[in-house]
Amino acid sequence: HFLGAGDQAQAAHYYRLAAEAASRRYAIETMLSASTQAIALLQELDPHMRDRDGLHAQATIIDKRMWGWEMVGDMTAYLRDLDALQAIGTALQDREIRIRSDRLRAAALIRLGRYREAEEMALANAARHQQAGALEDQGICLTIAGRARRELGEYAGAVAAFEEALVLLDRVESFVYQIQAYSYLSTTYWLMGDYEEALSCGEQTLVICERESMPERRRFALGDMGAAAAMLGRETQARQWLEESLALARRVTDTTQETFCLGHLGWLALHSGELTEAEETLQAAYDLSQRAALPNYASWLLRGLAETAAAQGRPEQARAFATEALSIAHANHQGAEEQAARQLIEQI
Repeated sequence: HFLGAGDQAQAAHYYRLAAEAASRRYAIETMLSASTQAIALLQELDPHMRDRDGLHAQATIIDKRMWGWEMVGDMTAYLRDLDALQAIGTALQDREIRIRSDRLRAAALIRLGRYREAEEMALANAARHQQAGALEDQGICLTIAGRARRELGEYAGAVAAFEEALVLLDRVESFVYQIQAYSYLSTTYWLMGDYEEALSCGEQTLVICERESMPERRRFALGDMGAAAAMLGRETQARQWLEESLALARRVTDTTQETFCLGHLGWLALHSGELTEAEETLQAAYDLSQRAALPNYASWLLRGLAETAAAQGRPEQARAFATEALSIAHANHQGAEEQAARQLIEQI
């Protein structure tokens, strides 16, 4: 209505409110559309980036929109917004915006497979936050460092970073980031083969979700518990938890969690001898990982497809999948995945 009346300022205000409301409901596409409209109007009102209030409003909306891009897996748009956020931080000489954009860039480097660079940036940011007494920010940066170490196969270092982060996040009751840290820690224990600890982390995450009334975030706990249960031989329970997590991920358009659940369901089908289901589910997970720019999943999913092809009596295709898995793991500096792919090639 305001846009039609030519009142761009009011139109931008209400598009911003619409984006915030959509975000709370995990209506990602609506949030992206409304936030894009709001930003475009604010930029039309101040094309030369001189209005401080307008720039702060843009920074808030861009920050929220970046979360939406990450959820749907559009890293090109995410990085474009990240550059815009950093430009606003520089124009305003706003330390808080620049610190947040640095943290978001470190996290983005993980999505781009640049793990060591991500770790170094995250640890440098964590040190600055420690000096400033910003416990939540320090904990978030340590979580990013732990993620990078996990992808590099440095599991002990990853566990240490996650545990330090959890202590800090608990002190400031930062429940959202606690949930994230516990989920990453669960996956690390899973990779280490300590499935009981992985399950325990998932259970602790679920307690936080239920206590703090965060039903959508139960997807992390259920996914982690399902992955652990599968390796503990509790196939029925594993499938139930993974499918429930998958449904939640799809409801909120979380492509990363959707890929995670599909991958584990595919591997579960493979281990259960359901080879057609395994192939279809693993292929769907791999295709989604490519669309959503998730290089850390690619090698693992290709190994699953290789094992499935081998079990179906197609050794040439199996070797091709395994070779591609090896190449991707090597390119991404994923030592553990690289070793697993080499062993698989030898077995085929």
